[in-house]
Amino acid sequence: MIQHGALIAGRQMRRLEHPMTKPVIRAVTLLATCWMAAGSVAQRATVFDAPQSEQRVSYALSVALDSDAKVLHGTGHMTWRNPDAVPVDSLQFHLYLNAFRNERSTFMREWGAAPRSFVEDSAWGWIDITRLELPDGTDLARSLVFLQPDDSNVEDATVAAVRLPAPVMPGDTVVLAVAFTAQLPAILART
Repeated sequence: MIQHGALIAGRQMRRLEHPMTKPVIRAVTLLATCWMAAGSVAQRATVFDAPQSEQRVSYALSVALDSDAKVLHGTGHMTWRNPDAVPVDSLQFHLYLNAFRNERSTFMREWGAAPRSFVEDSAWGWIDITRLELPDGTDLARSLVFLQPDDSNVEDATVAAVRLPAPVMPGDTVVLAVAFTAQLPAILART
């Protein structure tokens, strides 16, 4: 045994140490260092071979940009699959550009006063659904209503819903033909 001495609080302290203590400490330190280095090198990939969540909706859209007017005109189809165990009789849509429709949207109210450039330069942005149709020709666009799930702001048009003529049964899909026009807003925040 090797004796080591230390002066602690003015008193001589003695500690007995086995001759293999230092080599064991070195080996454990080396092993821990290698383990930590291997962990940082062998991180999980950021791209996965398989989806990490269940896909519920798919879109096939064709969009044209009028760059001078900053307007989008789009058409296409969306297919929604009911992943739940109960029938669904309505669909909801997030129309995020409508947060920039006017100073009365929930986003603009929470932001504070609308920038002067928005009011004076007509830099507002919005999206209008001009067609929402089932494959049999049933027009759903006329029955589109706006919801206010976060507050009671009836001026907000960022969440829309439509009631379907027949529920989508569990595991079944509904296909909707869609057309829209969107005015891109002046850059105020991430849109």
